Amino acid sequence: MTQSRQTRSLSPDQLRWTCDPDGLPRVGPKNRPALEIIGQDRALDALHMGLAIRQPGYHIFVTGTEGTGRTTTIRRVLEDYEGRGETPEDLCYVFNFESPDLPILLRFPAGKGREFQRRIDTLVASLRRHIPKIYRDETYQKQVSRLQRHYRNLQSGAVKAFAEKAQKSGFALVQIQSGPYMRPELRAVIDDEDWEVADLGQLVDEGRLAPKVCDRIEKRYLILRDDLQALVRANRQLEEEYEEKMLRLEEATVHPLIHDTLDMLREAYVGARIREWLDQLENAFENEVWVRGEEEDEEEEPEEPFCRYAVNVIIDNSRQQGAPVIIESTPTFQNLFGTIERQSLPGGGAGFDHRQIRAGSLMRAQGGTLVIMAQDLLEEGLVWPTLKRVLRNRKLQIQGYDPANRMVITPLKPDPVDLDVKVILVGSTALYNTLLQDDPDLQRVFHVKVDFETDMPRTRDNMRRYLTFIRKVQRQDGLLPVGDAAAAAVLEYGVRLARRKDRLSTRFSDIVAVLIESDYFAKRAGARSVGVVHVDQALAERDRRLGQAEQNTLKAVREGTLLIRTRGEAVGQLNALFVLEQWDYAYSLPVKLTASTSLGEGDILSLEREADLSGSFFDKGHFILTGFLRARFAQDKPLHLHASVSCEQNYIGVDGDSASLAELCVLLSALADAPIRQSLAVTGSVNQFGEVQPVGGVNAKVEGFWKVCRDRGLTGAEGVILPASNVKNLQLDKDLVADARRGRFHVHAVRTVDQAMELLTGLPAGRRRRNGSWTPGSLAARVDERLRAMAVTYKRFADGPPRRGVRA
Repeated sequence: MTQSRQTRSLSPDQLRWTCDPDGLPRVGPKNRPALEIIGQDRALDALHMGLAIRQPGYHIFVTGTEGTGRTTTIRRVLEDYEGRGETPEDLCYVFNFESPDLPILLRFPAGKGREFQRRIDTLVASLRRHIPKIYRDETYQKQVSRLQRHYRNLQSGAVKAFAEKAQKSGFALVQIQSGPYMRPELRAVIDDEDWEVADLGQLVDEGRLAPKVCDRIEKRYLILRDDLQALVRANRQLEEEYEEKMLRLEEATVHPLIHDTLDMLREAYVGARIREWLDQLENAFENEVWVRGEEEDEEEEPEEPFCRYAVNVIIDNSRQQGAPVIIESTPTFQNLFGTIERQSLPGGGAGFDHRQIRAGSLMRAQGGTLVIMAQDLLEEGLVWPTLKRVLRNRKLQIQGYDPANRMVITPLKPDPVDLDVKVILVGSTALYNTLLQDDPDLQRVFHVKVDFETDMPRTRDNMRRYLTFIRKVQRQDGLLPVGDAAAAAVLEYGVRLARRKDRLSTRFSDIVAVLIESDYFAKRAGARSVGVVHVDQALAERDRRLGQAEQNTLKAVREGTLLIRTRGEAVGQLNALFVLEQWDYAYSLPVKLTASTSLGEGDILSLEREADLSGSFFDKGHFILTGFLRARFAQDKPLHLHASVSCEQNYIGVDGDSASLAELCVLLSALADAPIRQSLAVTGSVNQFGEVQPVGGVNAKVEGFWKVCRDRGLTGAEGVILPASNVKNLQLDKDLVADARRGRFHVHAVRTVDQAMELLTGLPAGRRRRNGSWTPGSLAARVDERLRAMAVTYKRFADGPPRRGVRA
């Protein structure tokens, strides 16, 4: 069996890809340092297509593992797009004089919005300054005085004529206070005293006035009263005529100034919406008290009447060249969609007007591109459904929003904005898949998926670009020069991250971290350049820094708290390898896997499953064991066994099917009563035909068992059995490879469970002969014999206990 083991033991060169520093591609000064786009051709093509198509629904969702340069690549690509195309318009909100709760949106060419705001401010200030001067002008005052004298004379002449007529009839015309006004009234003159006609009856009662005289006075009063009412109506008509002529005088004097001034704006700024608002503005000016020459209310805030004329420029593109690119790092409701801020009123409370409207990043990105981190967006209430609705409708209406109460808090409804913006969401693949499953609108709105790769082919061209990137980071971050041997070590680390010897990782953030930390150790050692020793030290220190949990587990094995055997043989016991993953570190240590068998109904129990300590993938791998036994050994007899398999000292649960090969091996060992070498650990998945399938985390698994064995002292018998299809994933620790080179540790690659069992037990696996029997002395023959005996024994007990004196 020694020869068999050697043929299946991998050579040291198969355990790790080693980069020859002397064979590195040359990097010349003309090589552009743009690694952030290396290996992402497919993603770049999709990104360019998504940016070029401006049709509805063609927004972009960028997926991939964090650290693959997604955001950096997007920034670089958008730098090429920024400045292209037309510069977006300026956007302004103005007061709606006809419907104050519906502010009006005005659009201007870039830079003209702020100019329009200044011209309106200047216009208002000019009118406020010049119109009072017009009213105080001598010519205007003479015209006013002439009108006043004319109508005063007309009114006073009519009153005088009527007073004389009344006097001749024995009446006096007096002015009576009636509330805030004076009104004319007729009084009868009796003995040089004025009497109200209603009081004449009192004089009759006192005998001071004859009844017939009283009757004549009352009749004359009725006639004169009608004349007085006609006089009042005539004077009121004269007042109306005066007011009308004064209005005409004001219009003739002031309105031409307003109209001519606004006509200049009409000529300067085209657009039906702008002209409509300027017409509203002209009408509002003409009706202002300060334009009509009336006194303003002293209690009113001096600037408050003029806030209606203010122009609120919410988007100013005067300094923008081409299409904007906005990266929204805090996508709250207000930051994304804009808001209408509360305005504190003098008497308390809050008010709102068009001046408090604020734009969000969607409007600032108008005509360009907006980049948002998807996870941040989803953490904000109502942002995701609102964003989908806005992008579907291509319209945005700014609202005042209270995030605490999730409600609109303003009565204003500004004109909606027609959106022309490309939105890029950046998120993990898992997040995208979750949204895709739960939200059918995702693909309707974000039709373009850009998926960033985590690795790329390890070609010489990509290696050259890797080296170019190393040089770029060194110059950009002020690091020490990186020697060829150190660069080769970084490339090897890139292979390790990619988990394939023929691939390089595109997780460039991890590469940058290694370069920075290697530079730290080189400078601490006083070196003038980064060497391979510094890269190795940086990687080792990273494991030491993050591997506290692994060290604690190794300590438990060392102290005997975790029962792990690495020497000798045992039936139904095997070292299986599991990976324990933390957020920033993954490691592996062996777990004792045990199996026991007895008579039964053909069931194989997993104690983890029975105790709810296993996941669905682990359970599936376990169920395969029954399928394998039935397919191989239950074609000519029933399967009457009961078996239980357990991961000893497992209290945190387990998942994945990478232990199914180990479970099958330990079960076959128990059935065949064949001892298993405890110096070997096993990882791999198996199907119902006994074929070994690849698993993940093989580097951590091999290294985990190697560390335990190294801790106890390597004897040369220790090793790991893994799937042959995982050989391409091996990029093992340099020290482990050195031990393998010295024959102190072995890695075996198998394709079937039979190959694994030969390594573990030293027995030939066996093959089925034409008569249905198995090769004598083989492992399969021993298993078949045990299962056949179980079937016979089970049948014997099923038929009832044997009679005394009769041999079974």
